[in-house]
Amino acid sequence: MSSSLIWMIVKNNSQSLIKRREGQMCTDKFNLSGRNTFKSNGLIHKNSVAIYEDGNEIVFSYFKDNEKGQKSKIIKDSIKDRGRFTLARIQRKSIKAKRPDLTMTAIRKASVLMKGIKKRKMINTK
Repeated sequence: MSSSLIWMIVKNNSQSLIKRREGQMCTDKFNLSGRNTFKSNGLIHKNSVAIYEDGNEIVFSYFKDNEKGQKSKIIKDSIKDRGRFTLARIQRKSIKAKRPDLTMTAIRKASVLMKGIKKRKMINTK
C-alpha cells in the first residue's frame, strides 16, 4: 500500500491520536514532533526514526529494510549523554536511516531529552 493511502485511513482514526482545541497530536513512538501530520507520522512511512530516553541513555531506533524494501526489524542504538557528540551521532544516524528531512527535529528532541537527564542528575546529587 502507498503511504498516502494509509495516511487517508489513519489521519482521523488512530490509537495514538489525541484531539484537542489546539490541534491534533500523536503519541506514536516514531513521531518525533508529536503533531499529527503526514511528514512526521511514523506509522505510514517505510523509513521511520524514534528517539526516546531509557534511564540515563538516549535511544535512537529506526527500521531496517529487508530485500523487498519492507520494514523488517527495529535497530536500537543506545547513546550515552556526551553533549555535542550525541547530537552529531544522531545527525549521522538519521541520514543513514534515510530520513534526512527529520534530522533537525531529531536533534531538537535529543537536546530536550539531554537537558532532562542533566536536571535529574543535578537533583540526585544534591
